[in-house]
Amino acid sequence: MDEKQKKLILAWHEQSVNASNEYLKFMSNWIAFNAICYSLYHEKAIKERAQIDTSKSKIKKVVQLLVNEDEGYSAEAKIVGREDRLTIDIKLPERLFLTIKKTFTEDNIYREFIRDYEAKFNIDEDFIELVEKFQESIFRDNNYYVINMLKINKFNQKDITKMIEDEVVVQLNEIKYSNTQRVLYQIRNNIFHGEKVPGNVNDDRIVKGANPVLNYIVSACIKNLKINV
Repeated sequence: MDEKQKKLILAWHEQSVNASNEYLKFMSNWIAFNAICYSLYHEKAIKERAQIDTSKSKIKKVVQLLVNEDEGYSAEAKIVGREDRLTIDIKLPERLFLTIKKTFTEDNIYREFIRDYEAKFNIDEDFIELVEKFQESIFRDNNYYVINMLKINKFNQKDITKMIEDEVVVQLNEIKYSNTQRVLYQIRNNIFHGEKVPGNVNDDRIVKGANPVLNYIVSACIKNLKINV
C-alpha cells in the first residue's frame, strides 16, 4: 500500500466521520473500504472473464433453441488467440460470439478480505455488539435481512427461504463477518443504483443502523494496517 493510497483512504474515512448526512457517511466509508480491499488484493481481482458480443451473437435465437430442445450442438466453432484475449465463434447453427480476456472483478477483492479477516472479526466483541444493534434496523418477518432492490419485483415475504436462494434478499440472522459484509454490500448497491431514498423512513433507518458497523470495520483496518502512521 503506497502513500497515495493511504492518503485516499484516510481522506474518505475522515469525510465519513465529519458527514452529517447518513447516506454520505455510508458511501464515504464504503469508498475507503473499497480502497483498502483494492490496495490489498487488486492483483487477485484480475481474472479471465467471458463476454458475449451482442452485436454478433443471436442471443434470442440461441435461447429459443434451448427452450425447444434440452441441448444444443455446435455445427461449427472457431477459437482465435490474440495478444490479450481469446475469441470464440460458435454456430449452433445460430451464432454465439464470445470474447475472453482478463478484467478486474470487484467481487474478488471483497471475497479475499472475508477470507483474511473473517476469523478476527468473528471473535471481536465490540464488532458483534455493533452488528446486534444493526440487526434491529433490518428486522422483519421474524428475520434479519435486506432486499436486493433490483429484484424487488420477485420479492415474496411469505417464502424467505426461496428469496435467499434466489438472491432476492441477503440475510443476517447469524452474526458472522461474512454475512455482515454481504449485507453492507447490498446496502451499498441499493444506494448506488438509486433504490434507497433519503427521507424514506425504512431506508433511513437501515443506512443509519449500518454506519457504525461499516465505520468500525474501516477504523479497525486503518489501525491494523497502520494506514494513519
